[in-house]
Amino acid sequence: MEKDYFDLYGNRQEILQTILPKGTAKSILLRGLQYYLGQSAQWISDYDVIAEWLENNHNKGLLLSGSNGVGKTVICTKILPIVFKYYMKIHSPLELICNVKATDIEARYDKELSMRYSKILIIDDMGAESTSTHFGTRRDFVSELVDSCEADRRLLITTTNLTPDEIGERYGVRTLDRLRSITHSFTIAHDSMRK
Repeated sequence: MEKDYFDLYGNRQEILQTILPKGTAKSILLRGLQYYLGQSAQWISDYDVIAEWLENNHNKGLLLSGSNGVGKTVICTKILPIVFKYYMKIHSPLELICNVKATDIEARYDKELSMRYSKILIIDDMGAESTSTHFGTRRDFVSELVDSCEADRRLLITTTNLTPDEIGERYGVRTLDRLRSITHSFTIAHDSMRK
């Protein structure tokens, strides 16, 4: 993975490009699943697209959808940050990676600058958050974050149980269009593996 972001003078660099050797990504993901899930870890064919994304993301983030219990959260919030840290040699992931549950966005939004300025933003369980009203104005923090990822060329990784149509209904066509332009969208079509 190349390590490009804003330099000390505020000049925008290119979005992060993932480039792992062919076959390496799959073995890394499998080892991560085994570490976090133990004996219940299993490789399903839908994970192949995630491994391919790690080999070359074509300067786009990842929108991973699917039902509950298919490994989305473990892969995106546990394994991928470690992969980024290891392959990018990041000594302090807090400066570059922000990992947030959608239900915590509202509480953390104004307190943590990393959510708005980190180079990699991971949103887990997009669609689970409640809508918020501040001083009579409805705020959609997820849409604001998607806008900022597009404007600042940040790498967005998000998990959701929503289908593309449901994302459009919840966040509007504008946000859905932005998500399509800045992420690769993959669906894990598998039954829950939770036991």
